[in-house]
Amino acid sequence: MVIIRVLTAILWLHAITGYTQSITPAQLVGTWIGESVEVDLNTVVPLPYRLTFRPDSSVQMAVMANRLATRTVRWQSKDRAVQIDTIKFNPAQWTLKGNQLIVNGWAPLRFRKLTNVSLDSAAVLKRIVGHTWSTDSLSYSLFEDGSVCLKNEKTGNTALHFWHLVPVEESLFLIIKGSQEAEDRNTHYPVQITKINSNTLTMQGWKGEHWGDFTLVRTGDLKPNQRCVPSGFQLCNTFLVPTEAKYMYAEYKRGRLGAIRRIVAREFQPMAEAKQSGLVRFRFVVNCEGKAGMFEMMTLDENYERCQFDPRITDQLRRICQEKITDWEPGKGTGTDKTIYDTSCLLTFRLKDGQITEIFP
Repeated sequence: MVIIRVLTAILWLHAITGYTQSITPAQLVGTWIGESVEVDLNTVVPLPYRLTFRPDSSVQMAVMANRLATRTVRWQSKDRAVQIDTIKFNPAQWTLKGNQLIVNGWAPLRFRKLTNVSLDSAAVLKRIVGHTWSTDSLSYSLFEDGSVCLKNEKTGNTALHFWHLVPVEESLFLIIKGSQEAEDRNTHYPVQITKINSNTLTMQGWKGEHWGDFTLVRTGDLKPNQRCVPSGFQLCNTFLVPTEAKYMYAEYKRGRLGAIRRIVAREFQPMAEAKQSGLVRFRFVVNCEGKAGMFEMMTLDENYERCQFDPRITDQLRRICQEKITDWEPGKGTGTDKTIYDTSCLLTFRLKDGQITEIFP
């Protein structure tokens, strides 16, 4: 019930902030599947919940995972305001865009109206287990013991997680969660299975930047005694990129900005002829072993608009970040929390006419 209380608390916070277009109570009736939470600009995380509003004035809140309890409370509408249990939403609190429901507030919550696709769970389970299913960028090896190997085809990294088939009304969702450290930790974006045959799985869910359909192709069969063997950079206790750093840059024991600046000054060759100015930002994760990975790069011009930098600049900076700045310390909790965490980090370079003028988180 802890996770359900967390969802209730999030809804309460959204009920007291933000105002947009209202929707009618009749439009709420039905099942809504959690899509994503926007925690920062261009940064979203999974919202693995479902809400089912019923005409009898009950609403069921549930986590999209097995073995976790649901909670049923009352809801009502009066004077165009909606109240869920003890939480009251103003008339214009929620926005409906097609089949997307947005709960507005400090971090917008996005839900999708469930389109029921009737599937037999036993038949689907028999069809998908023991095989590898792939897109052009990711492979899912679904083992009979409930583990799943996720291989990033672009980086070659293979990570160990766990999978379940979760029924919602007549539909089936593939839920992938956990890590090599703990099976019940963190849940990926729920994906609905909409069609299946012997060689393909059609899914609907989050595709990295938007909601949509995608297809997995059966690309291999798993042996009965085969197990998932992780390889490459591994997150230790999260599934996706962490959204909160556990400590500031100044607290890195061996990776303080002064040390980083000295490495960059030694390794970077200015490109004055490129005549480019703006920001090059790297987002990455330092895991509990002190290793950095999952690098993402964003480039902005002096007006903070997306732009393309000269590869002679970005290739240098990427190499420096990935190969030269390596003395990271694992992230640690504060106070009595002695846990070692995966830590999300930012490192930004400001350039003027091809020369670095500033380095900051």
